[in-house]
Amino acid sequence: LFRSRGSFLIIAFAILCAAGMIFFAATGLFRSGKGRQPASRANVLVEEDLNGDTIPDVIREFTWNWVPLYHSEDRNFDSMIDHTWIWQKGKPAYRDIDLNYDGRIDERMVYDPEGQPFYIDTRPGAAGPVLVRKVFRDGILWKMLEDQDADSYFDHLTEYDDKAEAVRE
Repeated sequence: LFRSRGSFLIIAFAILCAAGMIFFAATGLFRSGKGRQPASRANVLVEEDLNGDTIPDVIREFTWNWVPLYHSEDRNFDSMIDHTWIWQKGKPAYRDIDLNYDGRIDERMVYDPEGQPFYIDTRPGAAGPVLVRKVFRDGILWKMLEDQDADSYFDHLTEYDDKAEAVRE
């Protein structure tokens, strides 16, 4: 009689454990966080005031899962954006810089689909022809074209090797 009672307790304990596992699996306690929907799919905006004047000096925007979209900076604290980066699909697409801090973009870098620099156009005052174009290959400076008389035609070409040393003009 004692032996059969012990077997009964073991079987009852096994059934109880199996029922508990089924209950926990059904309620989602073992599910990973990847399958869950976030509370909000709105973009996340982060603003930082670095000098204490209550005007944001750094503004960053991310998707709901923290993939970067936008980053801008006011580096000289004059309340105008000086540097801007734009991302597409998590990789940089282009970067704009105000070189002389006059509020107008003077230089734009365009990135290739892998996120490597493709070319940089320098156009002071954000108007007129491109005065300097730097072309990159695999993220390394390859050619620099210059329009020295601002007539919309490049007058000077410099080619570089893989160590960024000038090899031909």
